Amino acid sequence: MSTSSLTTPSRPAAAARIAPLKIRPGARYTCFADGLCCTDIHALGPLTRSEARELRQIERAAVRYYPEFKAPMMATLPSGGCFYQRADQLCQLHASRGMMAKPEGCRRFPLGLVATPSGGRVTTSHRCPCRTLGERPALVGEQVTPSLRDRSGRLSAERRVEGKITLHRSRRLSFEAWEALEKAWMHRLLAAAAAKRGVPPLSSFFVLAPQSLPLRSLSWAEALESLDDAFDGTQFGMAARWFARALAPLLGLRMPKKPLTRPWEAAFARALGRTPQAESPRVMLADWMADHLWSLEWTERGSLLRACADGALRLGVAQRLSKRLEGLGMRADAATAEALMIVDLVGNAEYWTDIVEALALDPLAPSFVQGFQKVARVD
Repeated sequence: MSTSSLTTPSRPAAAARIAPLKIRPGARYTCFADGLCCTDIHALGPLTRSEARELRQIERAAVRYYPEFKAPMMATLPSGGCFYQRADQLCQLHASRGMMAKPEGCRRFPLGLVATPSGGRVTTSHRCPCRTLGERPALVGEQVTPSLRDRSGRLSAERRVEGKITLHRSRRLSFEAWEALEKAWMHRLLAAAAAKRGVPPLSSFFVLAPQSLPLRSLSWAEALESLDDAFDGTQFGMAARWFARALAPLLGLRMPKKPLTRPWEAAFARALGRTPQAESPRVMLADWMADHLWSLEWTERGSLLRACADGALRLGVAQRLSKRLEGLGMRADAATAEALMIVDLVGNAEYWTDIVEALALDPLAPSFVQGFQKVARVD
């Protein structure tokens, strides 16, 4: 692949499509009913009007309107669990009325689908220990299609990515060229994660260093304060506080010490109980890194440059969180899984995406492209 093919589209943009389904090599998942995805840490909604109406007809108390979200949501129990979450962590609505009776967000999580010019990419969220811990089988089309179908039986995508990918500002490449570059990057990343010695640090794959990323419209101290202000007594608010405490040292900053708890501890205890064989934290982090780019969610907010800046910051936070959780006596892989849950949860909230959009990255663009090509060994 030549350097020019990375910066100049080779053909007109192609239309996005769902078929064939494409699953990232190495992606694994199965539901173990750890129960985390059915708690208010994930804000159980929003529901569409038709979903809210149907659920109220079954049980009016199952749906509440939340002014802060300006939308109806599934009601939660005092424990934080969904109205329909049973003691065994399974869904009573699913058990009594079938999978299609559940809201679309519940049916799909942690799976997603992105339409691209070469087919539909199946994505996975790492906000669930079922995705990150245990003897999970490789994802296959037959396993995922039931969850990704709508009420009419058709596969539906959350987003569409048309035929060009932005490296930075106006420099773009064809989707075909992007896939070749991405494949080389992922191959090296996952090989490096599995190797025992003589490999580069995982942080080098995002090229950028967290401490070199300035903000253009606010200071990092103000950004940390905004994350800390997300603390509102919810599980998400606590996750934001953990995130901010791990981010500050990466930037050479300090934050006042405030109490930190793990309100999701029971779900990770269940996950650890079913995972007697410890997993490699390095492999787990690389798996998340690969999904970070594979999801193409970042294309909605800008360029590959911004995606890697975001990734570099999140990876640094995940590594620091993991070490802190290990210090509390957690096994290393469970600590990494919990760190990834926090990073994925907070990293996809507006509190964080607004900060990422404020990154002043243009001066870093030329060296970044060269660095990314080098990481992927593009000749």
